Amino acid sequence: DLLQDQYPRPPGFDGLQIAFSGVNLDLPGGAGSVTDINGALFAVDGGILGQLAADLDLTTSDLALSGSSALAFNSTASAFQGTLNAGDSSVPVDVPAGPYFAFGLTDLDFSLLGSTVTGDVTVVLSQGLIGESGDAVEVEVDGLTIDGRLGDGARFNLNELTGFLLSDSLGVAGSFAGGLEFTGLQEIEFSISSAALDFSTRDQELTHIFDNQEFHFGPSSYFEMEAGDATAELLGNSISGDFRFGFDPAGGLVTPELVTAVNNASLTLGAGGLVSISSGSGALILDEEGAAGSFVGDLALSVPNVSAGGSFAGVFNTGSEAVERSIETGGEMVTLAVPGGPHIGISGVRVSLVVGAQTFAGSFNFQSLSSGEVGIRGVGLSATISDGGTDYFELNEASGGVFLS
Repeated sequence: DLLQDQYPRPPGFDGLQIAFSGVNLDLPGGAGSVTDINGALFAVDGGILGQLAADLDLTTSDLALSGSSALAFNSTASAFQGTLNAGDSSVPVDVPAGPYFAFGLTDLDFSLLGSTVTGDVTVVLSQGLIGESGDAVEVEVDGLTIDGRLGDGARFNLNELTGFLLSDSLGVAGSFAGGLEFTGLQEIEFSISSAALDFSTRDQELTHIFDNQEFHFGPSSYFEMEAGDATAELLGNSISGDFRFGFDPAGGLVTPELVTAVNNASLTLGAGGLVSISSGSGALILDEEGAAGSFVGDLALSVPNVSAGGSFAGVFNTGSEAVERSIETGGEMVTLAVPGGPHIGISGVRVSLVVGAQTFAGSFNFQSLSSGEVGIRGVGLSATISDGGTDYFELNEASGGVFLS
């Protein structure tokens, strides 16, 4: 009667039940197979709908899924929620409007980019997906865990991820929200409350709609983990900001380094925030040994009668080797030029420092001291020393230092 109410039958037609036992099915585009299908579908005016049990084996580029599945099917234009009679038993059916073809998986074997992952999975094949690509498979995921390796000893772990994967003959793309943790890093430690993951191995642009939201994937392969409002502890100081860690997933979930963009970055030096830089943008290289990078931002000094002018950057390097590289982050090329360390501080080249009535021009480096003071080292300095009316002498190519407290 429920079918009759929702799907009016032609005169003399009482509906048709289609029983399945041990049936096998090949998925579109050679994406895999569904085997040992058991259950029943119901033919109604406008199409066929129902729910079945089966085993799914899906293998596409960079993605493999297999497990026991509950298969939901609807070829009609209307959603259906109710109970249908299958022989002597009742079958609950809850399917959205079609065309709809989906699998909910248990006892799951799940491989992504060559690495085993875990999560609750629903695989969807529908006309909307087929409109994008003839062999497209959408995988809705909840509670996904992805574990990757950084170098030989460090790891990154993405956990409690919710979102989707879209796989076809070109590769796999995905977008998730969840958590991110690093383990095994030396000289640097991250505190991350939440993260987002976007990646693609398709080497082709893609726009996809999931859960009524539009997602855009770029034209090249990438794997990017974004941690907003995160903190990095290194060399006794903290850098806060929005970090976007990226690498090329061509080799799977293993990379020697993460090229990282940082925005809204801030660094404070000295007890009580004697010197700080904020609203910074830049980049860093992260590997299992530590990190090196820089970001340009707004400098502020909280010491009376001391000010500075010009462009300043937070600069840090936990290693001993200087880093000079051009790297790409977010589609833009960034040049890193960081001296060997270990060190962390704020630097300015061809800037000025005003102390009282005297202005010094040159290059300056600010660093925290264990005493809570901030040391300022200046090189290539020039200044005219005066009392505001009389010039006493001039400095050229001078060097020296002062302390702020």
